Amino acid sequence: KDPRTAVLLPFWERVFVNGDFDVRYIFAIRNPLSVVNSLTRRDGFDPEKSFFLWAEHMVSGLANIGNRPFILLDYDQLIIDPEGQFNRLANWLGSPLDTEKLAVYRSDFLDEKLRHSKFSSADVEGNEAASPLVREIYSVLLNASIDIVSIEELQNSSYVQRWKEEIERIRPILKLCDKLSDRIIKGKTELSAQEILLQKC
Repeated sequence: KDPRTAVLLPFWERVFVNGDFDVRYIFAIRNPLSVVNSLTRRDGFDPEKSFFLWAEHMVSGLANIGNRPFILLDYDQLIIDPEGQFNRLANWLGSPLDTEKLAVYRSDFLDEKLRHSKFSSADVEGNEAASPLVREIYSVLLNASIDIVSIEELQNSSYVQRWKEEIERIRPILKLCDKLSDRIIKGKTELSAQEILLQKC
């Protein structure tokens, strides 16, 4: 659920190597516009910042997975078609799907209310706050989640490295934007305090 887990993968990788575990990853993706809406409601972030955070966490996770086996699952598709997604997952794991447990999962756990927003890939493409980098990452990952782009192609191509380099290139600009935003917020707070003092005079 928390994409920041991806940032801790280098630590867990050392644990997995030392323990000689057979490790496979299920990499969940979510429409970045849903993430943007969530961060706007919870933290008041600007859309541009939220889109960047989404991209940063996705790329960080992919980079830290490296050549480990993994599969991409799309959150919206899991809500819409749980049977299809779990069949896909079961085939990847080489394990039969337990239809009885799937029925319980569908009836007792899945709830359309869990999905607070519904957006399509076209909504992301048409959003001015979404950079070309965000659009490309989401498009490629979405295609990989429906097997149009293979995981092997995603791992062996220059996609992830190129995305990582682009994020590092624009990071200083975003840090500057954060500093300026903090100054504006501080200035507004000080101005409000001054207005209150003037009203009391």
